[in-house]
Amino acid sequence: MKNKVRTLLLLLGDITILIVSFFVMLKFAFFRELTQDVIELHLFPFAFLGVVWLIIFFVFNLYDTEKSKPTIPHLQHIAMAFLVTATLSVFFFYTIPFLGITPKTNLIIFSISAFCLFILWRRTFYHIFSSYFKKGVVFITPDKDQNPHIKE
Repeated sequence: MKNKVRTLLLLLGDITILIVSFFVMLKFAFFRELTQDVIELHLFPFAFLGVVWLIIFFVFNLYDTEKSKPTIPHLQHIAMAFLVTATLSVFFFYTIPFLGITPKTNLIIFSISAFCLFILWRRTFYHIFSSYFKKGVVFITPDKDQNPHIKE
């Protein structure tokens, strides 16, 4: 049960990251001309991409709480997932012309923001639940009465 709660927390954190990254992207890309029309124009495509990204994160097994340790192999795994999401995002925007936007800079801002926040969130998650990830180690040593080579 606790593992499902942690998985849900990871998912909710990732959803929050994608939402925050969307608004960071809008703020940087349209800082002088951010209007309701601009938000509405970008909302559907980026919401759709957010769902696709979450599915890819599931495919890459990023919601396995045992694999959320901030180690180099895990960070490489995250980077690979983000490379796939970014590639699919570029393909999505440049092959579907009816969206009305081709966000070169916006997609880069969104992806970088999401990646940085994702790493920060995963490190925070690990530190919050670090006691869960620590494994107990037991040393089995011979009894000093049975082994005459052990000196006190």
